[in-house]
Formats: sequence, structure tokens, C-alpha cells
Amino acid sequence: MEDLLKLPAGSQRVRQGENIKAACERLFEKDRQPAYLWNALEVSCRTPLPQDDIFRGVSRLLAELDASLVERRIRSETAFEQARTVLTTTGTLN
Repeated sequence: MEDLLKLPAGSQRVRQGENIKAACERLFEKDRQPAYLWNALEVSCRTPLPQDDIFRGVSRLLAELDASLVERRIRSETAFEQARTVLTTTGTLN
């Protein structure tokens, strides 16, 4: 993550973010640990990747975890600011 954040905005940062996010998602498929989905969402938000990617990440967390837990964490952690923006725009979070 630190290396990703050091990259300037642009195509290289997006590619690196996509690669890290995909690796986190593969780890989740292997181990079923929700922490990997949270990591993938954080990468999506910090890269930032397109809003559709962020929305899909949140949707996947909602499918795996209690909605109130997901909402509370997204609202409280600064790393998920992009997710708050996407969800507020789509009306998912009130």
C-alpha cells in the first residue's frame, strides 16, 4: 500500500492499484477472510479506481458481512472517503 500511495496520480498508479485489489480479492476467494475485501476496498478508494469498482467492493462486503458493520466502518475510517461519496450519491447510505 505504501508504494501505491507514493506513486503520482496517473496510469501507473491505477495499474498498481488494480493489481493489488485483484490480489486481495484472490486471497479472499482462497481464505474467505473479510479483511482481504476491506483491503481491496481501501486500495480502490486510495488509488482511486472508478466509482463502479468501489461500489462493487462495498456490495461484496455487504453480501459477506452485517450491513450495519460495513456502514459504520465506511463512515468512520478516512481511508473509505471515496466509498462514502459513491454510496451517498447512489443513496445506499443515508
